[in-house]
Amino acid sequence: MNADFVMRMPNPKIRVLNTGVIRIQIDDLIGFVDSQHLVDSKILQLQVAWQQRNNPRGVNQQPEV
Repeated sequence: MNADFVMRMPNPKIRVLNTGVIRIQIDDLIGFVDSQHLVDSKILQLQVAWQQRNNPRGVNQQPEV
């Protein structure tokens, strides 16, 4: 495999549970919020966590010079 290979982040999956809690999933990372206005910030948190785990160069995907 190419060392410069960067995995593409999956799209977030958003579900409203029967209890009204909102479940957000990116790959196997899952978060819950209890209000719609918190969804965007939770997606950002999960995206950062996913990038840190799956991109060996960290969040910044710029090539090293």
